[in-house]
Amino acid sequence: MLPGFPELLPDELLYSALARYGDHMRFRNPGVLANHVFGRRLVPAVWDLPGRLGQLASTIGRGVTAARLAEKHTLLPYYAWPVRAERRRVVFEAMVNETARRPRFLLGLVAAKVGQPKGLRFCRLCVASDRRVFGEPYWHRAHQLPGVTICPHHDTALILDREPAVPSSRYRYLPLRRSSLTVGPPPAPARHDLHLAVSGLSFAVLKGRAPDLDPVGYRATLAALGYVSSGGWLRHAPFFTALADVLDEKVVAACGCGNPREWGPELLRRTRRRASGGHPLHHILLQIALRQIGTHVPIRGPLLAVPASPGAVDQAELARRRARWLTVIAMHGGEGSKAMRRQEPAAYAWLYRHDRRWLAAHCPRRHGRQARPVRVDWATRDRELALAVEGVVAAEMEGIRRPTRLTVTRMATAIGAATMWRRNRAHLPRLTAALRVHSESRLAAAERRLKWVLSMATADSVGPPDWVAARMAGLRPDAAQVLLGKHAGPHKPGVV
Repeated sequence: MLPGFPELLPDELLYSALARYGDHMRFRNPGVLANHVFGRRLVPAVWDLPGRLGQLASTIGRGVTAARLAEKHTLLPYYAWPVRAERRRVVFEAMVNETARRPRFLLGLVAAKVGQPKGLRFCRLCVASDRRVFGEPYWHRAHQLPGVTICPHHDTALILDREPAVPSSRYRYLPLRRSSLTVGPPPAPARHDLHLAVSGLSFAVLKGRAPDLDPVGYRATLAALGYVSSGGWLRHAPFFTALADVLDEKVVAACGCGNPREWGPELLRRTRRRASGGHPLHHILLQIALRQIGTHVPIRGPLLAVPASPGAVDQAELARRRARWLTVIAMHGGEGSKAMRRQEPAAYAWLYRHDRRWLAAHCPRRHGRQARPVRVDWATRDRELALAVEGVVAAEMEGIRRPTRLTVTRMATAIGAATMWRRNRAHLPRLTAALRVHSESRLAAAERRLKWVLSMATADSVGPPDWVAARMAGLRPDAAQVLLGKHAGPHKPGVV
């Protein structure tokens, strides 16, 4: 148990609690504070995803657990919102046991390229309220979320304190000081409505009030808005043009995000793979844009299940559009869907938006692909290649040149059919059988070479010694012992 450690306040950063503890105890050296709580002097002061929570919880005591510190006093609930439960458990274990740097890699925050705040932020009205209720101000989690520039409680612009972000403060825990409160209020941000929407949705994610992300929900909404083709592909050009019109460039820059055309395609590509992940701020901006482009974002729901039911549209118009489409089917029923769409594009588009199930049931089914005609007479080719192998073997056995081992690859290459045989063995059974019958073992090829060497000596000449014959035939020691004893003897000419 750590005596003198202050009570953790609502929505307080763990960084802030450690800073208040060091301020109360009058620790002048940051290494002394780190040694008290972590048992080490050099521990980086991280305010969003700190590490060593298990050791810190056991040091504080008083019923404080690592899970409570992570869920209530860090930004883990916000950053882990887009990822799956398995990944979230891995990140939590890294925060409990490992250093403070690894969780950012596990969550993919480094690759997201979202700018981090250049310090800690606070709200003047929150400071006044904290002093009145708790006796001292502290750093709030909701004010440190990426892209949040407005207090979600008081609808006022946040003030940035750059001192915690300077390199000399890497190991220091800095409380919310009185000097920070003398900074003048920042100017009102452009597009206050968008900044307020980012702040509200980010705070809901932090508090666990936002539903779990389902990648299919985005594609369902985009399909309902007409940005997904009939084949399920996203129409990039019109969608990102509409996205740029809704998300002001200055607002995106103030949030620390790049151009939506850079991070948007990858985020939506995940929806087609039904994958999770991505930076929470990208999801938040995308949801705000979709709400303004269309109606609402269904976080959960099957693919292409957002269009309105027939009861929500004019029944007379519905009947008229259906009749026109049925007329097209009667006149061009033998053609495909694309040809019918060209005949009546307006009716198809209207039914696609308002009565998609009926339209899908009254479209011609796709015809299966016709099998390609066989262009190769494999039986004839198989016979020809098998005869070619016989010719290669006969030429090798004539003994005019130094013998080479007959392997499957050598024979198939000699007839120019090595690749063809590897890819089409099922069509070439005779060729396969011929290659296997005539392929030689290493010992059989060595024996043919030795016979060729011995046949070079004339009948009335003295043959080479055994070791010379073995070297000329390229025999290995084991093969030389077997073959020289078999072919050597006085009854054989030329052999000593």
